[in-house]
Order: sequence, then C-alpha cells, then structure tokens
Amino acid sequence: MMSIAQLLQAAEFIDRREREAEHGYASTLPEPDDYLRKRIKSKKSQGNRSTHNELEKNRRAHLRNCLEKLKDNVPLTTDTTRHTTLGLLTKAKTFIKVKSYAHDIKHLTRVTCHAKLKHHNLSCIFRFMIWTLKSFN
Repeated sequence: MMSIAQLLQAAEFIDRREREAEHGYASTLPEPDDYLRKRIKSKKSQGNRSTHNELEKNRRAHLRNCLEKLKDNVPLTTDTTRHTTLGLLTKAKTFIKVKSYAHDIKHLTRVTCHAKLKHHNLSCIFRFMIWTLKSFN
C-alpha cells in the first residue's frame, strides 16, 4: 500500500518527466524523502521571499518619498521634466554647499561688522582718554 507522500512524489516525477520529454532532457527518480524536504523548504522559502519582497517594496517606497521631498527643496533646472537620482543628489550636494557658504559669509560679515564697531568704540574711548589727559596737563 502506497502512502500519500509516495503518490504525490510519483505524480511529481511523472509531470517532470513529461515536461522534460518535451525539451529532450532525461529524468531521474527522486530520492524517497526528497519530495517532503522540498515541500517544507519551499513553503518556508516562499514565506521568506514574500517577507523580503514586502520589506524591499517598503524600502523603495520610502526612498522614492525621500527623493520627492528632496526634489521639492532643491532648485532644479527646467530643461528636463525627469531627473535622475544621481543628478538630483549631485544638485542637492551643490545646493547645500552654496547655502553653507552663504551662511558662512553672513556670519563672517556679522563678525566683521561687530569687530569694526568695537574698534570704533575703543578708538573713541582712546581719543577721549588722550584728550582728557591733554586737558589736565
């Protein structure tokens, strides 16, 4: 008497042999427990694959969302309607450098202005002190 697993294994063998006969391949008999191991493995690997595919889909969606936000914040040329990821990242890098330089220039301008004002005030105080000393002499 044959078990269900053996019947399934035999049916798979016959199907495979018929498919391979269409392509001219030779078929060998599978190992006795090979079918059961493949069934268990394939269910597990399908679960892993579907989980991986879902995670990859979410990762790509998040990346696409981030690139859209970046596209909204970086000034782009209007010569093309579609921008590559590399082009977008390069323009973003340049934009950030320019903004950083502009921020540095504003900061240095403020510091210079403050230093000039301090110098002017100290100069006035120094002149006043000299004038005061001269008037007592």
